[in-house]
Amino acid sequence: MNITTILDVERVVVNAAPTSKKKTLEFLGNILCSKFEHLTPQLVTNFLCSREKLSSTAIGNGVALPHSRLKNINQAVAALVVLKNPIDFDTLDNQPVDIFFGLLVPENACEDHLQILAAVARLFNEPQNALHIRSLKTSQQVFDFACQALNHTEPGLKGTG
Repeated sequence: MNITTILDVERVVVNAAPTSKKKTLEFLGNILCSKFEHLTPQLVTNFLCSREKLSSTAIGNGVALPHSRLKNINQAVAALVVLKNPIDFDTLDNQPVDIFFGLLVPENACEDHLQILAAVARLFNEPQNALHIRSLKTSQQVFDFACQALNHTEPGLKGTG
């Protein structure tokens, strides 16, 4: 998977300060909508919140994958946010979350959507990867690690951009 087709260093944030689930989804909405002139932070946040109401996107190890499909975008976009302090995110394991991989994909890109989520989930299924990301100090370091790790997680996965 060439993660750089959907993620760039400008959408990677380290030591972010949201203090609740809602504020974190708003933070992600702001970052994700920046790729598209026609999207507003509120619209993206609403989609992310609607998806969370279906079931938590937390996957364990302090990681969540908030995501949504939108009909008015033509390429996938991702954001990676590491919080300064973990927050309650209604997880099945009752553990707080501090790493968020946010994702928006075109409405008709179901296969790509699932492949991206699966690759990211495999990355974070290894607890040492989340621990390593937490130890990194800059957005560039987190971006570089994510690119290296995800580019090797699923080499056959095509980009959606």
